[in-house]
Amino acid sequence: MDQFCAKIVQSRNRDQLAPFLTVGETQYAFIAQNGLYFGCTSSSDFAPAFTIELLQRIATVIKDCCGELSEEVIRANFVFINEIILEICDFGYVQTTSIDALKPCIYSDVEMVKQPEGSKEVYVDLREKLNVVFGANGSIINSEINGCIEIKNYVQDSPEINLGLPDDLVINSIDRLGYDHGICLNDCNFHESVELDRFEKERVISMRLPEGEATVMNYRISGIDSNCCPLRLFPFIEQSASGNYAMNVIVRMPVPKATTSVSLPTSRPGQNLEYVSTSKICIWKINRIYGGSHTAIFLKLNSDEWSKSSRKEINPLSIDFEVPMFTCSKFRITYLKINNALKGSNVNRWLRLVTHSGSYEIRM
Repeated sequence: MDQFCAKIVQSRNRDQLAPFLTVGETQYAFIAQNGLYFGCTSSSDFAPAFTIELLQRIATVIKDCCGELSEEVIRANFVFINEIILEICDFGYVQTTSIDALKPCIYSDVEMVKQPEGSKEVYVDLREKLNVVFGANGSIINSEINGCIEIKNYVQDSPEINLGLPDDLVINSIDRLGYDHGICLNDCNFHESVELDRFEKERVISMRLPEGEATVMNYRISGIDSNCCPLRLFPFIEQSASGNYAMNVIVRMPVPKATTSVSLPTSRPGQNLEYVSTSKICIWKINRIYGGSHTAIFLKLNSDEWSKSSRKEINPLSIDFEVPMFTCSKFRITYLKINNALKGSNVNRWLRLVTHSGSYEIRM
């Protein structure tokens, strides 16, 4: 693993690293979560998708059992986590990743990492990942929203936490997302501690969570309207002789393989443009762009040999972005109540809404 660690440290842009590395005759597969790397090695060929899925599930099991995923938690529960991995993989063969099946085989106890004295806070994150593919004419070819509600509880004695959801929330309805029909979820699932009966009757997520981090709800919405998309990109190629804002916007544009150089305009304040010749891609970074505004950039591609297929190589364009305090689906939390907290203690409540891009592509 020393060679793997050296490769990670030497990489300039770790966010763009491929999940597979080969050093000599050893193959590495890894994922990154919360600043931690989960990886495995093999001296022979393996199924890439299966391996990444296994690593994702191992990280999920550790997070569900220990409450959160951090370096301190792993250090404090090294023996417990080692038992989990040994039960999941028996002599290199995967047995199960089900928590219910693993519990009878684990004999160590989880040691919770205590927060500083006096820390009584509950953080609620409503996150949505937007996956959209735009056609050349600007219409949406495929779209989907994957959302989740995450809670970080730093209050002892497992207080009762109640989250109010919109009354017009509909699950598995033939109606699509719209103001006339409310918010329509294709499907959803909940944490095991959520009282489902109350959710069905009152649209309230009620649960008692121990200290730590947990995902209390996951949901999916497909077939969204184009008006719900926070960013639109209008590319144009010529061959010749409000309220909200998006931040950390990154536009990636592939260029034809025959491109020898790219003439870049002068950088504007808050923007940065870079051409990576090794991967033949232009990266346009925008720190912040406000709702209702627009910005443009003009690139000149230089090449000695242009072919009919060169134009097709400028596909697809992709955008990475983050929009704080905004959800494309209009999904929201109407209230947050904490009952049965310790008497005489004030619990600070924090609510955050974030929409960020998943696979956000524009075809030309």
